[in-house]
Amino acid sequence: MAALVDRPRCGPPLTATVEDIAALIAEITTGTVTWTAAEGATWLVEYRNVRIGPEQVRRRLNAAGIVWGRTRGVPAGKRDATARTRARAELMAFQKGPRTA
Repeated sequence: MAALVDRPRCGPPLTATVEDIAALIAEITTGTVTWTAAEGATWLVEYRNVRIGPEQVRRRLNAAGIVWGRTRGVPAGKRDATARTRARAELMAFQKGPRTA
């Protein structure tokens, strides 16, 4: 039976450990750059020698409470009617008038 002992596999580990994800979270939270799941997966390969897909990175970060979504450029609350009227007047002043030959 000694001949049937498994040898250690070559290459990077198949799964990310808690320590790997904690290192990724530390890296994400210390910077000012917004990360994508694909960038997190690339970082894990380069710095931790762990190869997992972006979807798995997203799931692991989501489980740790780190989520992100598409940034919306919508102001909160109702529009101010006077500000809207003033902006429309400024826009009309900048629009091109009829061309003269």
